[in-house]
Amino acid sequence: MALRLSQYEQENKILQRQIVEIQEEERAEIARDLHDEVGPLLFSINVDATAIPQLARSGSLNDLTERTNRIHEAASRIQHTVKSILRQLKPVDVLDFGLKVAIRELISFWQLACQTSNSNFAQHWKARILSAHGRRSSIASFRKA
Repeated sequence: MALRLSQYEQENKILQRQIVEIQEEERAEIARDLHDEVGPLLFSINVDATAIPQLARSGSLNDLTERTNRIHEAASRIQHTVKSILRQLKPVDVLDFGLKVAIRELISFWQLACQTSNSNFAQHWKARILSAHGRRSSIASFRKA
């Protein structure tokens, strides 16, 4: 029994290290996306916004319109990029199947992991957590967690 416990602890440590490595890779990817895609767009917005007062004083309406259009375009691209990054961060189960299904899967996993045949375990959590939540509250619950 002690040997098995030691093996499980060792496997758990390995899994924890793998989780940390994956999280670091995800963070690096997000940082790269922000730097490579959002950074230049923010720079261009700053350049165009800095030029607007001078263009307004000189009465150059065509140039002024062009600069504001470029700012709008860059802001739209930033929004698209940020939405794309946020989609990558949302858990698939919550998006595809809803919070109820995600929690049911989690309960099933832990019941199996703990080798619990006690139906009170599932009944307790279903009664407390799995109350009727719409898709919006499922996503909101994920964001708050």
